[in-house]
Amino acid sequence: MISYSSYFRRWPHYYFHYSAIIFIAVLVLCSFVSAAGNSIGTPVFNDPANIGVPDLLLSENTTSPPRTEYLGMRVDTFTTPHSAVEGSVISGEVSIINTGPTPAYYVQIDFYLSPDREINEDDIWVQRKTAALHPSGFESLLPYRFSIPYGLTEREYYIGVIVRSYISGIFVVHDSTLSSHTTSISRSTRPKNTGLKPDLAVTSISYPIGNYSLKTPLEILYTLENTGGLSNGFSVTFYLSKDPEITSSDQLLWSDHYSKGYERMNQTTTSLSMIPDSIVPGTYYLGAIVDYQHRTGDVHRENNSLSSQIPITIDPFVPIDQAAFNQMVEAYIAEKTNIYRSYVGSPPLTHTVELSYLAKMHATDMATRNYFSHYTPEGLSPMDRAQALGFPREKMGKWGVVHEGVAENIVKIYEGKVVGSGYSGFVDGTDPESVATVMLLEWISSPSHHATLINDRLDSFGIGVVKQGSTYYGVVDFF
Repeated sequence: MISYSSYFRRWPHYYFHYSAIIFIAVLVLCSFVSAAGNSIGTPVFNDPANIGVPDLLLSENTTSPPRTEYLGMRVDTFTTPHSAVEGSVISGEVSIINTGPTPAYYVQIDFYLSPDREINEDDIWVQRKTAALHPSGFESLLPYRFSIPYGLTEREYYIGVIVRSYISGIFVVHDSTLSSHTTSISRSTRPKNTGLKPDLAVTSISYPIGNYSLKTPLEILYTLENTGGLSNGFSVTFYLSKDPEITSSDQLLWSDHYSKGYERMNQTTTSLSMIPDSIVPGTYYLGAIVDYQHRTGDVHRENNSLSSQIPITIDPFVPIDQAAFNQMVEAYIAEKTNIYRSYVGSPPLTHTVELSYLAKMHATDMATRNYFSHYTPEGLSPMDRAQALGFPREKMGKWGVVHEGVAENIVKIYEGKVVGSGYSGFVDGTDPESVATVMLLEWISSPSHHATLINDRLDSFGIGVVKQGSTYYGVVDFF
């Protein structure tokens, strides 16, 4: 997904229609505002509880230094051992608390081993835990239990978690924390099997029972094991088959990719994406094949595939009123934008039909002519397009400052699995709030977009969203 921001500024013009005394008084007042650290466009973070942001807290034995809170998500440390041996099991419980006033949805916790204090998705992933809806004030104890992978370098590791949750009314947020101390991981004393080859297998696969059709989300729960040695990168590929025997000639759904398979790997995880419209409607067995490209040197190919026990029925795609769907996305963007501006201390924006027309025309033009830019192929800028519709080029601001009035944010996202600058995960193309949420998150995660989104000098806005194929184009014009 891609996004751009455009805010056209010019040097301010000062109008000296007042006496020297009044002018000096204004300068003094400006200096006071600047000294107070509340300059124009600077976000002022308020208590997130005042606007309905869940506050998820991982609690147990906290010894972490003070953290800067981000969107109400606070994470404390958890209890971990001081030493472990490869292949041994680490277990315990983590308490998840939603101290905010609104529910938190789809809570997901990933456990990692990190050689340093910077926990990220490049570290060694060891387990994922998920939790259901967490109402305000709800606390749950989630047990964690995972095996230390074989083949690690003997050294000190931090055990870290990355927590993600969907926050109703705003967007997806995440936070992370590390154990308060390192865990010394040593090699086991088991006899070494030199040249041990990988033995990968899918040992379980299932899906939520329900009604499915083309271009709707499907979540697959599966367990992946490696009872052999360390493997290089591989894929787990999902298919729909008319019989329980899954082969690579069956109808392809999608793939999950792994950078490596650790010795004694045993993990249960989920895979979520859209059912592609290339699937022929009908009743199938859902199945998976691990390493169908034969890249790992797996010693037992007979256990590399597995099908679900219960068949799944895929119905034809039911067309939706795309224009009405797009309008719902636009309404969610408008609502969430003002929620976020309130959160950072900026005044709300007024939605106007004129700016919405300007935004819709540009979103439609980009989708129709397959380009992505503030400038049309003819070179027309946002200001040129706005002026053609009767908007003035200049706008009077505070203290007699004149600046060019139109600002614009644009974004392009794809339904299904996505990797973006602000959000990487799943975009549900059947849910208008999901589309709006990811669009807003992309803008918030970009400094230039974020500056435009919360700019105090802007007081009105309009939104246009258009879909072309599986791609959504979003435009917000401000004045």
